[in-house]
Amino acid sequence: MVKNPRIAAALAVALAIGVVAVSMWTAHNSTSTNPARMKADVAASIDDAAIEKAIRGNNLAVSGLSVRSVGGIVILRGSGDAQSAAQAVDIVKSFGPTRVANLITAASFDDDAIARNAERELAATSSLNGCTLRVHCANGILSVTGTVQHELQKDAARSALKAVRGAKEVRVDLTL
Repeated sequence: MVKNPRIAAALAVALAIGVVAVSMWTAHNSTSTNPARMKADVAASIDDAAIEKAIRGNNLAVSGLSVRSVGGIVILRGSGDAQSAAQAVDIVKSFGPTRVANLITAASFDDDAIARNAERELAATSSLNGCTLRVHCANGILSVTGTVQHELQKDAARSALKAVRGAKEVRVDLTL
């Protein structure tokens, strides 16, 4: 116990100042009152893989999609049409980030190269031997028409065409 009242008063004041300082520091650093801290928490919670999965799950016409977040900014890269790029940004914003760098470029399609690649893939699929198939590509939309001998050959053609790079859409119209 302190016998000098002046020292006791000074200690009480120092203790009160310490309590006020600690409570102010705690309130200042809480997420509910600190916008910078709230942004940092959102940035830390961004899951690039989940965002990429959501974009791919909506079947947007974006090839070569890459999602990366840096400092609370989500960066989208790839190629596709303007509508798909805008939809990708909306999907990203639904995850919480307020800033999105949309670097999805307008796709230019080499229709002849896509058609050649599709023909190679179909020719390399031995289960399609004996089928009459025609391949056409316009504006990145790959179309395959013709006749097959068995229903399973339709599935084999679809599977082979999934390996064709650059096509924004694949349409298969095969008959028995």
